[in-house]
Order: sequence, then C-alpha cells, then structure tokens
Amino acid sequence: MLGRTLSRALALALVCLSVPVLAQTYPNRPIRVILPVPPGSLTDVIARRIAADASAVMGQTWIMDNRPGANFIPAAEACRHAAPDGYTLCVFTTSTVTFNPFLIDKLPYNAEKDFIPIINLGMLTGGLVASPKLALKTIDELRALAVSKPGTLNFGTYGPASSANVFRHYLEDRWKTKIVEVPYKGANELVAALVSGEIQMTWTALGNWADNPNDAKGTIMTLDALKRSPKIPAVPMYAEAGLGEYPIPYLDGFVRAGRRARRYHHTGEQGRG
Repeated sequence: MLGRTLSRALALALVCLSVPVLAQTYPNRPIRVILPVPPGSLTDVIARRIAADASAVMGQTWIMDNRPGANFIPAAEACRHAAPDGYTLCVFTTSTVTFNPFLIDKLPYNAEKDFIPIINLGMLTGGLVASPKLALKTIDELRALAVSKPGTLNFGTYGPASSANVFRHYLEDRWKTKIVEVPYKGANELVAALVSGEIQMTWTALGNWADNPNDAKGTIMTLDALKRSPKIPAVPMYAEAGLGEYPIPYLDGFVRAGRRARRYHHTGEQGRG
C-alpha cells in the first residue's frame, strides 16, 4: 500500500515538475533512476519496488542505474550532469546533501542549487550492530571492549563523510576511545564484512535484520527510534543506551537535476522503514 501511494504521488510530482520543459505528454520514453548504492541494498530494494509500481502507473519502463561508492559522489555527479527534463531521477540519502557539503573539500556539486527535490521516500530506522564474532549481547559489553582496546575495533562505514562515519565519530566522543573506520561501497559488502568479523561493528539501516533480528548476521545493540520496536523489544534506544539523543535521521528521497537556487529539504509525510 505504501509503495503504491508513493508511486502515485511521485507520478503526480513528476508531471508537475516536467510541465514547463515538455511540450508533449510526460512520460513518452523510459525513465532512468540513478542510485548511490549497490543492487540489493535496502535503499535499492525500496527504490526498485517504487519504480515497478510507478512504471505500471505511468506506462513507461524505469531503468535502474547503480553508481555506488565514494561518499555517494559518483551518483550525485551523474545526476548533476543529466538533462533536467524529468527523464533522469536520482535517489539521494542524508549524506549526499547534508554531510558531504560540510565534510568534503572541493565537492564537485552544489547541494542547494544543482538538484530539485521531488518526493521523500521515508525515514529509515538505523542502529548500532555488532559482529557475531564478538559474541557480545549488550551495548555495555561493546563499550567496555572499545574502551579497553582503543584503536583495535573496526567500524564499517560508506566513506569518510557518510552518516555511518559521523556516527562513528559520535560514538568515539561519547565513549572517549578510538574506533577505526573501514569504508565500503554499500550495505551488502558491509554486512558481509560484519558477519565474517572483518569489522566489529557498524551503524546502518536495519532492514537487513527486520525479519530475523539478532541472528548470525550480528547483534543489534541500540536503535534509532522514538520507541522500542515490537520486533526487538529488548534493544534499547540511544538515550537508554547512554548515547543521548543522536539528532540525525537516515532519509532517502527522489530528486532530479536542475540549476535552481532552492535549498534541498524533505517535505510531506515521512514514514519509518
């Protein structure tokens, strides 16, 4: 139901955005979707579901173009250079427009002017997850290990300016210790590294654990949510775990290219995934 509702809203938003630049009925050819993550990751799965529904509503094929890695910059650059005609759509994450402009020097795109927002896909529930190789059950045990062995635990991220790495810095500050960053192109690689013990922890959207929490893929230590999840009721929220009120949600949204002096922001109803 949510996918169909978003698809119809997206179709209407695209028509409205495309009216000034198209003389004929939109769309009259396939639509390309640029994704900053690898196939199979949570953001990719959500986008493909919506694309399938939107394709049925709009009567045109949606072609998925995955451009993962490098703090989502390759995907943003491909989006920036696309024609602003509504036939290239781009999925952006929080990092693309919130962290990168402030944490990366000489960023090739202007997050405020190079893109036009279309619709918010939702706010994903994130959390801190520990590798099953650690055999730890609580965040207090993880904190004690990190504090006792500074600089020895690895933390998987999506790059230096990614939301996961911002959380790693936040964790270091709260725990007064050193945790080593290891970057990956996407969630699939990161989860595989977590399972194998290549990394000891990560912060990520929890869609990979939704149907089978706390199994061999790792242990969810704490949750980014307004209340405890009924699927994992024993997992504490950030404040309960001694991490305060971590203020940065994990958002996904559709945008398109377009030089327009307008601040990128999320509007409309937001759902948690």
